[in-house]
Amino acid sequence: MSHLPGFTRTVVGWTPWIETIDDIEATPDQLAIVDQIVGSRRTGRTYWAALAHDADVLRHRHDLFPETLRDKSDEGGSPRTDLELSAVAASRETGCVYCASVHARAYVQFGGDAALVDAVLADGATADLPGRERALVAFSAKLAGAPNGIGPGDLEPLRAAGFTDLEIYDIAHASAMFAWANRLLLTLGAQSVSG
Repeated sequence: MSHLPGFTRTVVGWTPWIETIDDIEATPDQLAIVDQIVGSRRTGRTYWAALAHDADVLRHRHDLFPETLRDKSDEGGSPRTDLELSAVAASRETGCVYCASVHARAYVQFGGDAALVDAVLADGATADLPGRERALVAFSAKLAGAPNGIGPGDLEPLRAAGFTDLEIYDIAHASAMFAWANRLLLTLGAQSVSG
């Protein structure tokens, strides 16, 4: 393993500081939830195996995350790209290179502009972005980094950029959820890249 690079769309690893269920005699329920989450993916098992000590909590978390990131544009809510960009901005703000890389790749996969997300990875909330994305990234970063500093005035740039209240709610939910997830990941292990 080598030192962590700057924020990137490259796959980033994670090494736990706690035992995972793979290090202990895991219960069938613990193994089942990790296998369900990981599926056929070849990466990420270690993180989920660390969180599987409480299989019920992990199961609820796993149900929440995909629903929060689900494209809601047909229902008047946020498109998937906005939710992924919010997760990137929150992860960039909290210093979670691992999560920022995962969601930057997802942002591009779901139709987002690679150059735009690379600018967010490089410069965070100070990136030179179009108005709509600038408002989303600034709000998501502030919510992740200083939630007690958010006030009604922080919603005005989003409204001025055309976001509805439902879209603002969706973005706030994604940003707040990833700020929490980032803190959990950063507390339980170390980010790394293969090298």
